[in-house]
Amino acid sequence: MEESGLKVNPLANPKGTKKLCHLCQHPAKIQCPHCRVTYYCGIEDQRNDWNGIHSQVCSLIALLRAPLPHANSELERKHRRQQQQHNRDHIIEIALTEGRKQLHNGEPSLAFPPSLLALKLLTETHGSAHIQLTPALLLLAQSAIGQGQLREAEQYLSQAQWTVSQTPSTSSSLRSQLHRNLGLLATARGDFINARKYFAEDIYQSSVAHSPHSIQTVGGLFYLGNVFLKQSKPSVALSLHEQVVKIWMSHLESIVKEMDKAIHTPLSSVSLPGVDNPLDNISTLNVAERVEAKHHLHSVLSLKEFHSLSSSSLTFWVYYTLALLSIVTHDYKQALTCCHEALNHFSSIPETEHPNRDEIEHLINLLPDLQK
Repeated sequence: MEESGLKVNPLANPKGTKKLCHLCQHPAKIQCPHCRVTYYCGIEDQRNDWNGIHSQVCSLIALLRAPLPHANSELERKHRRQQQQHNRDHIIEIALTEGRKQLHNGEPSLAFPPSLLALKLLTETHGSAHIQLTPALLLLAQSAIGQGQLREAEQYLSQAQWTVSQTPSTSSSLRSQLHRNLGLLATARGDFINARKYFAEDIYQSSVAHSPHSIQTVGGLFYLGNVFLKQSKPSVALSLHEQVVKIWMSHLESIVKEMDKAIHTPLSSVSLPGVDNPLDNISTLNVAERVEAKHHLHSVLSLKEFHSLSSSSLTFWVYYTLALLSIVTHDYKQALTCCHEALNHFSSIPETEHPNRDEIEHLINLLPDLQK
């Protein structure tokens, strides 16, 4: 079988080749005045790339594209190549993280430049049809779906599917992400039957890779709930969205408990050498996960009018979980606001469904200690 691959304009062009726009591959007319190795067809694409990712990595790209100095030994040349690859890997990680963040922020057009940059650098390292390209392809597909470019999304997903089919060792985590994007494409096309199948497979693969209750699995549950809402099945959607809230709540509670423990434990027994703030030792959410959690929770709140079967208890738990998220992100003012919002809904919850008010009271009492 022939390799399936999209044509990717390289980030750096060999001397003498025609310069093409980094984003659209049309003939280039201008170059970045700082790194001087990235070219654009015009100001608009340059601005989009700068806002999307280039402002964060311009100096790193310049360093990556700088000619390697003369080395006197093979060992020295090998060391410099390793340094160059380390720099490339660092840019890739920045780009992938930024792409995910922009997608969860609801900015698919801003997700395109970092995702494309990651794809180009991964192609330089691994070739045009390697499984390592798949995360960037999936981000590009999701960016295209968000912009209504369904044909382009299908191209990215076709390459990702082909690569996965040729790589039996593909992880369950990556298979989960592939099916999630296939579900998003089917949803955008109004093909809700296949969307449900893809999201169900996404949830299964993620459960195998992580667990049914992990934050890696929660995205599939969220999107599946949205599909059931589109099919006018609010009771099924409600059960899935409740799971989304519970998973985030459980994960965030564990982080806040560690924060609580850290600030009430003598500094010398919890701090690592060179770390003054005990909260810095705690494993927390990365940038993309923070944005995803916020997106899921606020979306469930905005959908509450569709959840006519739900009581005030769901709204209470969403605000409680948003308070936890605000604590984890050190936005203590917002945490206090969310705690009060939760308490406002407490009185309207039927007595048989009453949550433990002490949990909210504890968060409110914890906030002054966290701000010291």
